[in-house]
Amino acid sequence: MCAYCIVPPVTASSMVLLFLEHGSGFWVELIMFVGMLVHYQLAEALEDIKTFLICMDIKKAIHHIRMGINFQIRWEKITENTVMSWRQLICQLQKQTQLAGEYLKPMQLAFLLNIILNGTACIYLSLNIHWDTRMSIAISALNAGLSIVLLTRLFVKAIIAEQILKEEIHLVEDLVSMDTSNLSENILKQLEMTIDWIIQRPSRINFGNYAVLRKQLFLGIFSQVITYLIVLMQFYQTR
Repeated sequence: MCAYCIVPPVTASSMVLLFLEHGSGFWVELIMFVGMLVHYQLAEALEDIKTFLICMDIKKAIHHIRMGINFQIRWEKITENTVMSWRQLICQLQKQTQLAGEYLKPMQLAFLLNIILNGTACIYLSLNIHWDTRMSIAISALNAGLSIVLLTRLFVKAIIAEQILKEEIHLVEDLVSMDTSNLSENILKQLEMTIDWIIQRPSRINFGNYAVLRKQLFLGIFSQVITYLIVLMQFYQTR
């Protein structure tokens, strides 16, 4: 709420007042730049927190389903309806995961584009600035730091999203390792359908048909940044 509702109007009002009172100048422009930067960083931090909380909630939900299934396996009689109820719970959770991906898609796709464009530009500038003054060294370090921060944020998000899949793998392992000697053929069929359903439809944060939030996405984005950086370096050398 602070990043979306409070900072933007305060920043805009401050810019207008400074411009009307003092006109354009170095300090006025610096304050305007800092204000916009603070707003951008707050909005980005808020999006990262939302992604983290959504992933952790999905992981906890799968963990609770797993604990409930283990309790029923240990203390209750397993019936065909029981296994079907397990599959229905898992299906509902997978739908919630899909909705979470659709909700996060616009901002996260913009974030990925930001990494490719700004991350590549920052690395390129940090490598090609002449380190002859303190200012040039500071600018180079700032650009390198910004690119590292962007890539680190994506890596952390991918690791958190992978925790959902790990928890689901533990659920499949529990179902596979359960004692089925006293179960009927119909119950075994329902159990097999449930296991196949989880394996074939893993719970993942999908950004539409564009990307899946996982470690492979980080590697893909990183490889694209390196590819574009090589192209820019070659273009720079030919000039």
